[in-house]
Amino acid sequence: MQSYKLHIVSEQLKDRHPYVEPEFKQRYDPSEVYHAVFDRSIPKLIEILLMPNIESFKYRDSLITLNEMVDHQEYKDQMITQGLVGIASAYLHHKDLEIRKQAVILLGCLLSLKRGREQLVDLSFEGLAKLLFDDARDDCGWALCRIISGRDGVDILCRSNLTKVMIEAFMQSDGHFKFQVYLLEAFSKISEYDNGIFFFLRCGIIQRFIHILDNDYGGEHRPRINYLCLDVLAKICANHDGKIEAIRENAIRTASSQLDSPHEKEQYFATVLIMNCAINLDGKKQCVHVTNDEIIQKLINLLDKPFSDDVRQALKNIADYPDGFYIITRLLVDRVQDLADLFDTRVIISLSYLIPRNAQDYTQYKPYAKTLCRFLREYEKTIQVAIEETVKIHEKLINFFYYPEMAADIADILKKISQEDQDCKEFLKAHFLNYKQQGNQIDKIQKMLYNELLKYEFAS
Repeated sequence: MQSYKLHIVSEQLKDRHPYVEPEFKQRYDPSEVYHAVFDRSIPKLIEILLMPNIESFKYRDSLITLNEMVDHQEYKDQMITQGLVGIASAYLHHKDLEIRKQAVILLGCLLSLKRGREQLVDLSFEGLAKLLFDDARDDCGWALCRIISGRDGVDILCRSNLTKVMIEAFMQSDGHFKFQVYLLEAFSKISEYDNGIFFFLRCGIIQRFIHILDNDYGGEHRPRINYLCLDVLAKICANHDGKIEAIRENAIRTASSQLDSPHEKEQYFATVLIMNCAINLDGKKQCVHVTNDEIIQKLINLLDKPFSDDVRQALKNIADYPDGFYIITRLLVDRVQDLADLFDTRVIISLSYLIPRNAQDYTQYKPYAKTLCRFLREYEKTIQVAIEETVKIHEKLINFFYYPEMAADIADILKKISQEDQDCKEFLKAHFLNYKQQGNQIDKIQKMLYNELLKYEFAS
């Protein structure tokens, strides 16, 4: 047999062509983000986030990719289902700032749904509380606004005590205006509810808001910061204890300075704040006892605004204090419809009060008498109010009979009163006889009006 040497030759491509790449499994790196594609994208990104001890930029890139996808509602739902709320919460504690920022943005997007908020745990609250004081604060503020998009979110923040930490962060964040805007947006929602208002009482935040409003604060964010501070203050003042504290800190004075702001939102929230404070007696006094009736005058100037109903309610609350009632009537004496809307027939009482007895000259009081006559002539039940709730109103009105341009109106009103009130009729007879006995002359028109008024013919 011929001897031979056996050569065993491999038929594998790797042996025939050694320069070819290693097979896929050998060169596949499971931590690479670009492998997350198609239906496996979210699970793959979660897998990377759960890998220990890989490069930080891979965690960052995974979070960025998830943030690019999370705006799609179906993807957002899948992320919540697959536990990304808890994973993102863990990354709030990462040492890398950019990773913390991306994690809190992702968390904020997921928490805009109630299902996401239900998965919050202590780790989430601890991470959010920490971010309120570091360079990721702006993104954290944005995320907190997503949490309180629902009523349950407000309850979650209150139960976790995170609201208290948010208030502390606001007090210590001078210069971070964008962050303060986010927190104020959150405070506005939280303070709508009693369990939220509790955190704003006796902690110094009311004084802080007032300080911001009294100073040129906020730069380009100033208008928004102003109206949000006023909004939160107004809601705090809906609470009895909050109202007392705000009044003590002179919140009404601060709000009044915003009533003539060029920004309508500031005017509106300042009005609501005054309206809420004016329920309290001390609040009413602060609105009334100011120079030149400034606060009431500013409110009256806003009666043509879209929020006129709130302005009227503020004026009504102030008018429960007698001095306020008379001031408002005096300032609105030429605006009959506004007086009617505010006080209805009660305005007869204040108009009568504004006309004194035994004045030397009644010329300056003619506007009150004219408006009084118009109410008594045009509005139902006003005659009865004049008789029953004022003290001898006819004794004041008779003084205007001797102004020729008012004689007819006064005679008409006195006639109506005398038909219902015998004392008025007797007074008019006695007054006219006494007037003639003093040697005073009356013209033909006045004599005719008296004759018609008293059904009594006087000698010429």
